[in-house]
Amino acid sequence: HLLGSILPTMKNLVFNPYNPHNLANNIGNSDAISVENELWSSTSDSLINCTYKTLRSIREPKSDDISILTMNIRSTNCNQVKIIDNIEDYQRFDVICLNETSCVFSKLPNGIDDLLLSGFNPPIVQDPVRPSGKGGGLIVYVHQRVCSSENITPLELDFENSLDGEFQFVKVTNFKGTNRSVVITNVYRSPSRHPRIFLDKYANMLRVLNRHKNKLMILTGDHNIDLLKYENDTQAQELLDITANYGFLQVISRPTRVTDHSATLIDHLFTNKIHSVVCTNVITLDISDHLGTNVIISLNSNFDRSFRPTNRRSDSNTCHYRVFNSANDEKFKELIKGDTWEISGNLNAEEKYDKFCAIYTIHYDSA
Repeated sequence: HLLGSILPTMKNLVFNPYNPHNLANNIGNSDAISVENELWSSTSDSLINCTYKTLRSIREPKSDDISILTMNIRSTNCNQVKIIDNIEDYQRFDVICLNETSCVFSKLPNGIDDLLLSGFNPPIVQDPVRPSGKGGGLIVYVHQRVCSSENITPLELDFENSLDGEFQFVKVTNFKGTNRSVVITNVYRSPSRHPRIFLDKYANMLRVLNRHKNKLMILTGDHNIDLLKYENDTQAQELLDITANYGFLQVISRPTRVTDHSATLIDHLFTNKIHSVVCTNVITLDISDHLGTNVIISLNSNFDRSFRPTNRRSDSNTCHYRVFNSANDEKFKELIKGDTWEISGNLNAEEKYDKFCAIYTIHYDSA
């Protein structure tokens, strides 16, 4: 009832920093702007077309598609029964990622049997970091039509989870018989933890994952960072910068947690294959206080949305762009204020000016 009354009022709440008609994206060299607008327009269109849908209105994936559902379930013990009761509707997903499961595997009375879903392989389960098991915890299900359980493995990386951020890495090989591998990263950050440490861990996580950059990769989960505030929020902007730096873009644009007094976009889906995205949806599930998020991505190499995000770590032909917003303005002011501006007195006026411009440019580019 709450969603039915509030959703019509949220039509203008859309995350879309790549809109080529945004005046801030038309500052600079006209030729460069033309190239950048061409690159970002399909991404912008994808975000604009992200819509709210009911579970039953989500289309079945094709044989060469991957359809992923992700949601904060707020305890499998309390809410998994809602999935089981409607399991036929969940058969339309190839992968289901659950976060904040509060599920400690060793405490399950019947072990893995307590978590089985009809039609899906036994899940990959990661316990919460908290010893109490309350909050946190991650689970990934892969449908039996995708592959057998032997093709689903936790990806062992040199990376340590903590209370500041929980990350689960799952690799699926020979996805739907396509001989392609898919790497899924399921994420949860508690709202009680400071985002600064989480973002540092996130950057490190992507650095470690970068060895798999040629595979289809998906980052998903409850980050508790509201991207609707990206123009004014430093943490939101930094999350976008970190992911874009490794070739990932966000594909969900609508609020994913809605109350009678707020609407936030905190449950994210990033992919490094934005050109292969078929459609994205926010699903009006009545399981927890979060909505579900869904992306369908084509595994067909001939499917192309014409935009390919550049992994700046490996491509020397990167198309750089500048994002103008209040958060970056504040960052620039902090950098300017914090610099000592030490310029040798032995330089002449022109050399001092060059030195001043060099320092200024460094901070400008950093912000």
